[in-house]
Amino acid sequence: MFGRRTLPLPLDLHWPMKAWEDAKLELRYERAHMIMTIEHELVRGVTPAMLDWWFRHIGGEVEINGRTYSRYRVWLERHILGSEVFSLEHWFEPADGGTRYRSRMELGADTLFGRLLFNRLIRPMIFSDLMGPAWLKHNVEEVGNLEQFLPALHAREAGL
Repeated sequence: MFGRRTLPLPLDLHWPMKAWEDAKLELRYERAHMIMTIEHELVRGVTPAMLDWWFRHIGGEVEINGRTYSRYRVWLERHILGSEVFSLEHWFEPADGGTRYRSRMELGADTLFGRLLFNRLIRPMIFSDLMGPAWLKHNVEEVGNLEQFLPALHAREAGL
């Protein structure tokens, strides 16, 4: 028998999570696909080059306030995996004082399998309509976390 999996306790990092009200959020359906788009509030102190570096070096550890943590866990531990029926895209644009960051997740397929089975029957069982707003909130929080630790980590490890 499989045991019930529990989430790890939240880290006490001493910074507030960004609120999803601070981002422009959209949740819509097209061709029975669920599409979620986020235009994040300015990611202060973080450049597009830092974000590019981050996604290439997300593994490993980071020291924050004298304690060592998994980089991925500090960013946020909850992530949604995907396949041919899923896409997640990020766009970064330099702005005064930081980066404009936009994310787009799409769940659905235009194939015969997608149109007849996945989009209407399977997708709602593995990623329900209630999970859409939860993912939007999650993404706003994790991107907001980047401004709290990425500039110092990037400077230390990328030698800038």
